[in-house]
Amino acid sequence: MTGSLCRPAEAETGSRSFVFLLVWFALNALATRVFCADPEGYSSFWTASSALAAGFLVLPLPRALSLAACCFVINMLVNRLVVMDAAEGALASLLNPFQAVLAAWGIRRFCGATSDLTRVRRLIPFAFVALASAGMEAAVGVLVEVRWLGDTKPAPSEWLQWVFCDATGLLVSMPVTMLLVRSRSRRTILRLRGGAALLAIVATALCTLSAFALPRSGLFLFLFPCLVVLAGTIGMAGVFTAIFLVALYASAMTAHGIGPIAGLSPDGSLLREGLMQPFLASLFLAVLPINAMLGERQRTEARLRIAKTRLEHLATHDTLTGLMNRQRFRRRVAAVLGRGHLATVLFLDIDHFKQINDGFGHQAGDRLLRDFAGRLLLIAGESGCAARLGGDEFALLLPDEQGGEGARAFCAEMMDRFRVPYAALGHKRVTVSAGLASGAGVAADALLHDADIALYEAKAGGRDDVRFFKQTPSPAAGRPASSGNDGLSARLQECPAA
Repeated sequence: MTGSLCRPAEAETGSRSFVFLLVWFALNALATRVFCADPEGYSSFWTASSALAAGFLVLPLPRALSLAACCFVINMLVNRLVVMDAAEGALASLLNPFQAVLAAWGIRRFCGATSDLTRVRRLIPFAFVALASAGMEAAVGVLVEVRWLGDTKPAPSEWLQWVFCDATGLLVSMPVTMLLVRSRSRRTILRLRGGAALLAIVATALCTLSAFALPRSGLFLFLFPCLVVLAGTIGMAGVFTAIFLVALYASAMTAHGIGPIAGLSPDGSLLREGLMQPFLASLFLAVLPINAMLGERQRTEARLRIAKTRLEHLATHDTLTGLMNRQRFRRRVAAVLGRGHLATVLFLDIDHFKQINDGFGHQAGDRLLRDFAGRLLLIAGESGCAARLGGDEFALLLPDEQGGEGARAFCAEMMDRFRVPYAALGHKRVTVSAGLASGAGVAADALLHDADIALYEAKAGGRDDVRFFKQTPSPAAGRPASSGNDGLSARLQECPAA
């Protein structure tokens, strides 16, 4: 929206999304505090804030505030469960919604609330949003701890750990959280593409399990190519889900002193977290090139599909009115006749169209043609089809129920609609000449030719009339005949031979 400080938010969702985000917050809080924290209480990341941030993006404000209040209570209970100091637990629980609001505003402002955060051009701004929101939250938290809670730890290192913990948590979990919220109306966020996708999933799972289960293993390095292959087979939505699961498992094992990263610093838990966070960030960096390549390929394929559709439309439709052209109309008539059905074709011509162009100008003439085509589409309905054959000549393929004798009443009503004044001509009326032919088991070209003969007869008979082509059954007549509509012309006239 022009002049807006931020892009539009996600469409407001109902209570199901509220419940899902509340449960998602509780699961993330338990996993991070109980399984991914070391004996000193440090963890590599805090992922629960993504549920709060997503709530401020997809829920109405009153419901998002209710979610924040419920998550505050859950956070306090979880902090008490892990025997965290009451003051520190309350501070962390209060600052989580603060970071979520900052992150939600930044995502909406710089990434687009409805956008897919797995795309490179939105993921990179999101990384800066995560760092900025975590930095402001950590600054407030460290200030409170130093000034009022009597924390004696060095403020810079404490602030840096807090920033990387919360920023990494958002980076790991926010894309997955948004995918899960938005996938509630989809079948799945994973799109498997054959056996290669299943093989890549199995290889990634085995590599992750073995790499962090073995104390002196370098298998975790093979996670990078596995994730790249995974991105190419199941898409970025699936690979970001895999990164989220790998991060939880790796952080839990490392926090308990198991795995290659824990072995790099057996005596320093803070160093373990300091190593885990760059490792997790490197997982994202590994898949960014394949993400960019896949995104560009998808956009190129989409542009090619659009271009193909436009070219096909231009080849079969009139550029001015949007109606089908002569070639496609002929194919439609041939298809109806080929199925053994009765085909009723109506040719129409705007009377004295050259005088309209000369008197009102070609722009007014073009507007008249477009208005006329619009009326023709309404007359054709869903089961008929309309075409512009060229110039001011149009055609209708009538539905089956309008064939035969029903065509007379149809044509009478049609002519009345065309006589309604046109705004393009200053609300002046125009008249139409029409010729109709019906047939079954004949060639499409022959039926179109018959309709053209009937149209010629209508124009030669004084215009503003409909003529019905009828083949004379008697050999003595020696030529075809067309009959005028009894409601529009009181006489029957013969058509010249083809």
